[in-house]
Amino acid sequence: MRVVRRVEGHEVGSGRAALDGDWLGVHAVAVAPAHRGRGHATAMMAALLEWGAEQGATTVWLHVETDNEPALALYGGLGFRIHHTNRYLAAP
Repeated sequence: MRVVRRVEGHEVGSGRAALDGDWLGVHAVAVAPAHRGRGHATAMMAALLEWGAEQGATTVWLHVETDNEPALALYGGLGFRIHHTNRYLAAP
């Protein structure tokens, strides 16, 4: 599922969610810098969560970079909490 927010016909944000059994995975929620702080991400999350619930999702997971403070603030404000963290390895 993909949601899009538009202002005057221009895309200012989008997000995606995928269903796996009763799990909803939310990812790639982004809002253009000039349009942040206006409720677009919250509205997109509401649409994705509603869609997931309609499809039978009972649990939601998010993948968020630990240094993405605006996203962490958004998700924290919606009641999400850190469950665990991952480390990524890169070739030297």
